[in-house]
Parts: sequence; C-alpha cells; structure tokens
Amino acid sequence: MSDLDGYASPRGERSRRREIAERATRRSATLTLATTIFPGLGLLRTRYKRLGVLVVIGVVLFAMAVIARVVMLGPTKAALSVAVNPNALLAAAAFALVAGLIWVFTIILASLGTRDPSMTRRQRGGLSALTALLCMVVIVPMGTVVNYSLIQRDVVASLFGVQQGTPEEEETNAQPGTGVDPWEGVSRVNMLLLGSDAGDDRIGTRTDSMIVASINPQTGDTLLFSLPRNLENVPFPKTNPLSKIYPQGYNCGPPDCLLNGVWTSPKPTRSCSAVTPTPV
Repeated sequence: MSDLDGYASPRGERSRRREIAERATRRSATLTLATTIFPGLGLLRTRYKRLGVLVVIGVVLFAMAVIARVVMLGPTKAALSVAVNPNALLAAAAFALVAGLIWVFTIILASLGTRDPSMTRRQRGGLSALTALLCMVVIVPMGTVVNYSLIQRDVVASLFGVQQGTPEEEETNAQPGTGVDPWEGVSRVNMLLLGSDAGDDRIGTRTDSMIVASINPQTGDTLLFSLPRNLENVPFPKTNPLSKIYPQGYNCGPPDCLLNGVWTSPKPTRSCSAVTPTPV
C-alpha cells in the first residue's frame, strides 16, 4: 500500500473548498434575491424560517384584502377611497414606510443568515454589494410611495380640510341651519353649475358644461372643478336613489349613460336609450 493512499493533495483540497464556497455564495445570492422578489420567501430556507413564514403570511393576507376591496368597490372607487381621503393617504404612507423597513430587514437577514464560513473575502464583499443594491431596489419605490402619498394628502387637506366622516355622512350633515350663521359647523358647501346646450333645432337638453363650485362657508374660498361631459361609470353616493339602480356606477352600455345624462331618471328595467328622460 502506498504511503499516499487516503491522503488528499493540497491542490485537490483547495479545489473542493473553492467549490463549496462558490455553491454557498450562489445559494446566498439566490435566497436574498428571492426575498427581494417576495418578502420573507428566502428566509424559509434559513434558520429564520419562522419569521419568514410570518412575513409570507402577512403579505398573502394583505394581497387578499386588497383584492377583496377592489372586487367589492370596483377599481375606480377603491382607488378614489384612498386618493381623496387624507386619513387614508396618511395610513398608506405609514404602511409603506413600515412595510419597506420590514422588507429591507428581511433582505439583510436573508443575506446574513445564508453566509458560510467557507466564503472568501471577495465573495462576502460581492454579496454585501448585491444586498445593498437589492435594498435600494425596495427603498426607492417604497420611499416614492411615501412621498407621493404625503404630497397628495397635503393637496387634499389644504383644499378641503381633513374630513372626519364618510362622504355620505358629510353630505347628510351639510344642511343649512336656522341661526345667525346657517352654515355653522358645515365644512363645505358644494354647488353644481350647469350650462345647457338646447335650442329649437336640437332634440332634448344636454348639459354640456358642468362645473362644481366647492365653497368654504367660513372663508368664502371657492374651488371650481370642471367635469367632462362624457365621463363614464359615474358612481353615486348611497344617499342618492340612483345608487340602487346603478350600484356599480352610471353605466347602461356604450354610448349611453354618460355624465351629461345623469339628470335623467331611467327605470332600472329598461335601457337608457329606451327611456323618456324626466328631470330629477
């Protein structure tokens, strides 16, 4: 038997260690990238598996809640319920900030939790650079969401103030009183200004010009909003009887039921084109 039997050459040992280090580096990079794509996913293959499970479940539940709200309200109403609500915008900014921090934390944890002692200094440095880059991939868009949410909140709050109730409650409460100041306690008074396109040579009356004047009764400051006459799927508040006829918005098939036709009151069992308009 040769004296070299069972003895690994230094070159073979270095090759084996290099292969182990490369395999560990690829694994760490893959799991870190997986956590960047789906928060917590890469942690499922590390010693932080329990934390990864909690994060993954949280992401799934949040996605299900968003989908359920969109299905219940419709995409437009669901988006508007946040975009024009200062409190909802503030909550969205806070959520994006917290979610972004948790997401970045899981990325760093996935990177650190998959490091192997066999890795070289260069491999560790490369993983650190990759981790920093992936963190920036998350930080930049989440920071943008926070920034834009706060900007939008500032715009809405400065124009209308922070409303405490729902739009339906605000509309119900905005009634003039009988005291010295009939609008005391009312945050805003909205008036609809209509310009009709009617004449002897035209059929019917068309409200081609529609402008909402939103007035602050305490200061007299007034905001004017021009509404496109061909706006489709216009939603109605629950206090409006038409909300029962058109729960998903004013829509009875193109090209009918545009915004300038809301002044008519169609019967729910007939199409707009087959109904004789009657003012409401």
